[in-house]
Amino acid sequence: MTDCGHLETRVKKRERVGHLTNTTTSLILFVFVLSLNAQCQGNDMTRLRKHLFDDQRVDRHNRPVQNHTDTVVVELLFDLAHIHSLDEWTGTLTVNGFMRLIWEDQSFRWEPKEYGDVDHIIVPQSTIWQPDVTLYNSAQAQEMDHYGNSMLYLTNDGMVHWFPPVTFRATCPIDHKLFPFDEHSCSIVLGSWTYDTAAVDLRLSEDHNDTQVGLLEHFSENPQWELLRIEGNTREINHECCTDNYRVVEYRLNLRRRSPFYKFLLVVPSVLTTCLTLALFWLPPNAGEKITIGGIALVIQVSLLFFLGWCIPPGGMSVPAIVLFCGNSLVMTGLSLIISVVVINLSRSRNYTPAPASLKMILGGRIRKILCLELHPYQISNSKLLDDNHVELGDRSNGIIADHQNHFDAKPSIHVDWILLATAIDRMGFVIYFVAFAVILISSFTR
Repeated sequence: MTDCGHLETRVKKRERVGHLTNTTTSLILFVFVLSLNAQCQGNDMTRLRKHLFDDQRVDRHNRPVQNHTDTVVVELLFDLAHIHSLDEWTGTLTVNGFMRLIWEDQSFRWEPKEYGDVDHIIVPQSTIWQPDVTLYNSAQAQEMDHYGNSMLYLTNDGMVHWFPPVTFRATCPIDHKLFPFDEHSCSIVLGSWTYDTAAVDLRLSEDHNDTQVGLLEHFSENPQWELLRIEGNTREINHECCTDNYRVVEYRLNLRRRSPFYKFLLVVPSVLTTCLTLALFWLPPNAGEKITIGGIALVIQVSLLFFLGWCIPPGGMSVPAIVLFCGNSLVMTGLSLIISVVVINLSRSRNYTPAPASLKMILGGRIRKILCLELHPYQISNSKLLDDNHVELGDRSNGIIADHQNHFDAKPSIHVDWILLATAIDRMGFVIYFVAFAVILISSFTR
């Protein structure tokens, strides 16, 4: 029994050793197959590269055509990623994005089955020909290479796919007429710098539609400018130096300024100063607060003009409407202060001469109702002004002259007539200023 037990134990050990040996052998064989497959694939890629580039078939300096009269068709698409800035002082639009350029190069065709089913290959930019697509309206004339060192994607059917990241700095005319509610249309004009349309034919990619030509799947919003629309088209241009036509692709970006900040900083103070100026004409004619309120409105308007001069370039295409409005409002406020001085002088001074009869007749007619003069509190002005004169004369009793004493002899009705005239001037000033502000506002924003 003992010998049989030992024999059985030996058999089991041999079985475990054999199973472990088989597992190890299988693992080694699996790793060997993987390495062999990778080596084969590496050999296939090496053979393919050697076939494409080492037999002197590729000339990166010439167009990839069989006949020099053939045309290379290049499909172009600009994928806008971000509006970096719109420099209003230099008129420069800076955008970031991705270009999609696709064309056919007959030198790069192969049968995938002959190279381990390899149907594409990635090559450096310096190895093959690329179209010299340049930004025509570049803000930097020396900036011709926009694409850097990016790789190209070749497929076995001879199609070359190039997706370089780009940063374009294009010129853009700025018109601040409707600042801060202005909209601007900027263009990105792309075309071959060397080849005419017969040599390189640029076309918009078939991936666009009628509303949004550029793909916006990677687009991120700009905090200052809102993109309303981007659309593209192709057109041909002629240079004065040459008789050939050159086809370009033009992307037009419609931008609108985001203006919540300017609404509170510019619009609200402008409306406030206008209301303050109009309110001057509804204060009592002898109120000294007229000068104070008018001075405050004047300071605010001057500050607004300084701020606008800091925000807006002085050499724009037109004078902004808000600058015209603030400038005209400043003149109007200054004139209202002069009118207030005249009105206060008429209402506070003692007058021996009665108001002209013609003025009394006019103020007693329909104008009286139109200007709301029949509600004027005559009794307040009569008693208060006499008491004020007593105080002033009492304070200067030692040096008073005889003419001032005669102020007390003036009839209250004469003084009331002049107060009524001052009030009428205020009311007419309100109507004239209201109409003037409306005309200035309309003319400033509709010219």
